[in-house]
Amino acid sequence: MYLPLFFKADELSCLIIGGGKVALHKMDKLTSLSSSLTMISPEIIPEVNVYVHQYKIKLLRREFQNGDCKDYDLIIAATSNRDVNRKIADEAKALHIPVNVVDDPELCTVIFSADHRDGDFIVAISTSGKAPYLAGGIRNKIAHFTSGLGHWVKIASQFRMVVNRDVVDPARKKYYLKLFATRIPERSLIQPRPEDDLDVWLDWLMKMDEE
Repeated sequence: MYLPLFFKADELSCLIIGGGKVALHKMDKLTSLSSSLTMISPEIIPEVNVYVHQYKIKLLRREFQNGDCKDYDLIIAATSNRDVNRKIADEAKALHIPVNVVDDPELCTVIFSADHRDGDFIVAISTSGKAPYLAGGIRNKIAHFTSGLGHWVKIASQFRMVVNRDVVDPARKKYYLKLFATRIPERSLIQPRPEDDLDVWLDWLMKMDEE
């Protein structure tokens, strides 16, 4: 069983062992989230080399050695040798560091999801490592039907500030449900500001319902 969690990626120090196509996919995901990356591999493919230079990734051109996992927040074993991957996984587990062994869920303590992002709206899909292609397909369907929800999250965040300021808990819930039930256009040209009174926001939500 897996426990779904979200980590602050820009505060993660990650180690990737391996320099081929499987490592490339993880590099692409982590660099897009501004994670700090170190790579260990005696050889790297040209596409990986592009990432190394573009994102100033620390590259150690050698084989994995005992002790390499120390002081990292996340380990990714992406070599083509299962014995080496197992060795990496064993060391990471002994150090209580999350480890992902690409295409080998049995050796993982964490797995990557297929995720869709729209601003602060994030949906992560997993098949527990059993059928990643299916997770990707479901992700694409969800992305199609949830376009614009990032804008809704932004408005909801501002509305929450107003409600927390003007309403005493536990009466806040009914206002959150009101926003949830309101259809917010993907782009609202005129909308209240966080400093506006709650009544201004409620009037605006009522107008949204009428449109």
